[in-house]
Formats: sequence, structure tokens, C-alpha cells
Amino acid sequence: FDKGQFLSRQENWTELGRLIRESDKARSATPGGVPVSRVLAAGARHDAVQAAVDEVEAQNERGARASIDALTEVNEEYPDDHGVAMAVSLAHVDIAWAWRGEGHWHQLPTVNKGAFYAHFRAAARILDDFDAFELDAPSLASVRCTLLPAERRPDLRVADDFEDLIDLDPECPLHMRDLGVNLLPDWYGSYERLEIEANRTASRTADIWGTGGYAWTYLDALLIDDAAFDAVEPEFFVSGMRDI
Repeated sequence: FDKGQFLSRQENWTELGRLIRESDKARSATPGGVPVSRVLAAGARHDAVQAAVDEVEAQNERGARASIDALTEVNEEYPDDHGVAMAVSLAHVDIAWAWRGEGHWHQLPTVNKGAFYAHFRAAARILDDFDAFELDAPSLASVRCTLLPAERRPDLRVADDFEDLIDLDPECPLHMRDLGVNLLPDWYGSYERLEIEANRTASRTADIWGTGGYAWTYLDALLIDDAAFDAVEPEFFVSGMRDI
């Protein structure tokens, strides 16, 4: 995180983009299983995002836009660097959520709703210039999954988007855990779909995790939603835990 922040403050985006790309290609992860590319990108965008969040809290739309403009210029300067693109697109996502806040959607001011969708669209446009499979870049597929909240029908995309991500980086448990949460009824799925995708994930990752993919997919879903215990197959889950 510190390295990503330092390099962005030095405006050394050439080195930063290279580090993100290389850690992405190597599937480097922290001891806790978080992709290093994600941590680098978090540090790289932190200052700009924090400045924008401060402006959002002050309801200063122009000020918030100015904070992201510098990163937009960086992205335009490095149009072929998907490491830079990842960091900038995630900055848009972070700022979108700042505009969203924690209140009920129907109570939000129109400017907040408009800014929320505008930043998600900006992030999507950045990603559209890259192919995650062609570049062997799970980080790009991961960002695509973060754009689900602004999709018209996220329920139609959630399984496919996460399947792409997991297929690119099957050794990372975080992706499977995120899939399970996104398939809960309060998000974009149902308990039936959670069970189906947990089984499919276990099958696709069996060469690495045995039956562990099933347990990983359910793990955080069970933490969040007690009703998911009615859907899980206990023996299969325990088998997955043992394989992990």
C-alpha cells in the first residue's frame, strides 16, 4: 500500500503500472490472500479518492470532479497500461460509493444518484479497452465484478463475471468468497443459485482445492446470512473445509 501511494505521489506511474501488472501476472497475494495488485492499486489511488470523498461530504460536485481529473489525465497518458487502468477505474468506483452513502436510495439527492452512475460508467469505459483473458489479468476481471451494482440486471451477469475471475485466478479464495456473498438474495441471487454455483465452482477448481471451492463459496455467505445454512450441504461443506 505504501509503495503504491509513494509511487503515485512521485507521479512514477510507469513503475507503478509495471508493478501492478507483474504482481497480477504472478498472482502474488498477501498472507491473508488479498491480491498484491489490489493493494498496490489501493495505495495508488488513496490520496485522490480521499480528497474526492472530502468534497463529496461537502456536497461539492465540482471539487469532487477535480480530484479525479488528475487520475483521468494519468490514464490518458498511459492508454495501454492495464495496471494504471485498474487503479483509475477503482478510484471511480470508490468515489461512486462515496456519493451513494449509506442512506436509502429513494432519499438520496438527484446529484448523488447521477454521480454514482456516472463514476461507474467511467470505470466501465476504462475497462472496455482491455481483455482480461488476453492480458492474463485477473485484476481486470475483479474490477468488472465490482461494477455489478450499477448494472441494469446484475443478476444476469453475476455468475458469469465471477466465473471469469475465478477461472483466471483459481488459487485465490477471496474471489470465491465474494461470489457467495453476491449470490445471496439481498444481493443478486438466491439460495438455490448459491448452491448451484458453489457446486460448479468446486467442480472447476477441483484440481487445486478438491471440494474446497464449495466451502469457500459458502464461507462468507454463511457469516452474513443465517438462512444460507438451510441451503448448504453439511457433509460437502465439511469435506471442503478438510480439503482446504
